[in-house]
Amino acid sequence: MTKKKLIKEVVKVSPKGKEIYKETWKKIDVKQLAKLSEIKDFDDIDMSKY
Repeated sequence: MTKKKLIKEVVKVSPKGKEIYKETWKKIDVKQLAKLSEIKDFDDIDMSKY
């Protein structure tokens, strides 16, 4: 895990419709790591507590 996230923002759209992005990397503050053994259903993960 890198503890970083990539944020892409549309800066401008060219006349041909191509979007130009600004990419920004930000650190993620991880307070508690998730244990795979505690995850019962990956579709229902509540990431607000991590």
